Amino acid sequence: MNEFNRDARAQAFDKLPKEIKSFLMSDQIVSNFQDIGKLHGLNIEKTGALADTVNLVLLGLISPGEFTHTVQDALNTDESKALAIAETTEKTIFSKVRESLQKNTKTEETKKNPESTQKEDILAEIENPTPVQPPISSAGVVIPKTPQPQTVAHEFIAGKMNEPVSLPAQKYNADPYREPLA
Repeated sequence: MNEFNRDARAQAFDKLPKEIKSFLMSDQIVSNFQDIGKLHGLNIEKTGALADTVNLVLLGLISPGEFTHTVQDALNTDESKALAIAETTEKTIFSKVRESLQKNTKTEETKKNPESTQKEDILAEIENPTPVQPPISSAGVVIPKTPQPQTVAHEFIAGKMNEPVSLPAQKYNADPYREPLA
């Protein structure tokens, strides 16, 4: 599991929106952790590890996409149980602060990686490309593309596709499928 010192956690907490701060300080989140622990049969130590992991996500120190894998590592459990725990946590805890969490995560990712906005622009260009302009000669005339001649192989295959295909007839003494012959 990712280890973050007290100073990093304090700095992240100071940057949080008020909604997430108040949720982290509430008694409701503690009872949610206890309920999740009881539901999935976690002992108090593993429930504490789950709470720590959830707090790291809420602080923006771990991205929500890494949550399931981090839970699996922190609780030393199999993937299916980690997915079930992550699903329950999503329903009981993350759903309550989803909008604030998304804004906080996007802000943190942009600060950590300013190139991410460039990447998003590049991806948008790939998904919605601008039409390619044909080359223009120095005189300002558009040079049309010349059609490519078909190769010999294409002509050969096209000729074979237009002819009827007949396979040589084979006479069998016995039925290859072992069915009685009439």
